[in-house]
Amino acid sequence: MKILISGVGRSGTTFLYNYLQKYLLEYEKSYNFVYEPYLWDYKKLNKNFSDINDEFLKVDTLSVDGIFWHKKTPIFCEKNYKNISEYPEEFLNLGENVLIKSVRSSGRLHNYLNIDENIKIIHIFRNPIDVINSVVDKFSFFGSNFYESDEKRFFQEIENNFDINVDRKSLSDVQKNYNYWFYSNKFVVDNFSNSKNVYFLEYDVLFSSFETEIQKLFNFLNLDLKNIRLLVNEEKIIGPPSSINIDKNDFDFLAKKLNEYDSLISNLSLKGPNRNILESKYKRFPRKTHMFKFEGRTPTYIEKYYQSKFIGQKPSYIFFYLKNILKKLIKVIK
Repeated sequence: MKILISGVGRSGTTFLYNYLQKYLLEYEKSYNFVYEPYLWDYKKLNKNFSDINDEFLKVDTLSVDGIFWHKKTPIFCEKNYKNISEYPEEFLNLGENVLIKSVRSSGRLHNYLNIDENIKIIHIFRNPIDVINSVVDKFSFFGSNFYESDEKRFFQEIENNFDINVDRKSLSDVQKNYNYWFYSNKFVVDNFSNSKNVYFLEYDVLFSSFETEIQKLFNFLNLDLKNIRLLVNEEKIIGPPSSINIDKNDFDFLAKKLNEYDSLISNLSLKGPNRNILESKYKRFPRKTHMFKFEGRTPTYIEKYYQSKFIGQKPSYIFFYLKNILKKLIKVIK
């Protein structure tokens, strides 16, 4: 069986990947594991998730092919879109059983179904307040801490796909993040709300009714649930945020958008977050919001490498250039 975990970053995709991987390793047949193939080298991460933390500290764990094809592939792909590479097929066909986790695939689910019509897709939602509070001090939705920002092409694509006009330059960082959250989820709802291949899961509900929701998920996957707990500490996960990274104005803006969230999931039999619980988690705000600025944070050697070598180059040549640049970097450090 092929399983894809999809969702906007900071929505619980890593938790679910880790949980399912532990279960599959413990109780099911041999599985291959693919973690964020449009960013990381999935071949190096095809092992127990608890054993790969150190890999994320290594530059060579970044996937040259993955980043290349991410930049070449539209963020939102329609049903009739023809894959311009065999890259998704490459990791989907690692074996009979594959578990994939990708936060860069919400707009590309048609690609996976075009390759394997039987793939099981789990799309996980989380309310925009918790998602954006969590992401602003960690990484950019637009990838600019790893490669040239997707911001410009993202807004161009949502204008084309959703027939809207957005003045992105007038938006704050939080507003840009909200647009990414909303339209990434909206594309999935608009295209797959009636698909038998896609299961919609809500982060907030998962941890308030863990046993019930996991059982329903396993029914969708046709898996026999033997140990529902399996090293899970729900209490720790559903507690208050470890830090509050948005200010009161940001919170008020996002709180008003919860109605859009409710409308988005209204036909999916999902509940939406408990407003009282959500508000109680954000009682205190920092005096000054320390927004994580990503523009210019991209490692220089990767950004220059991408700008000068990615466009129009074949992946086989890219690694050669990156390898030489890294050798020069090591010499400088020494």
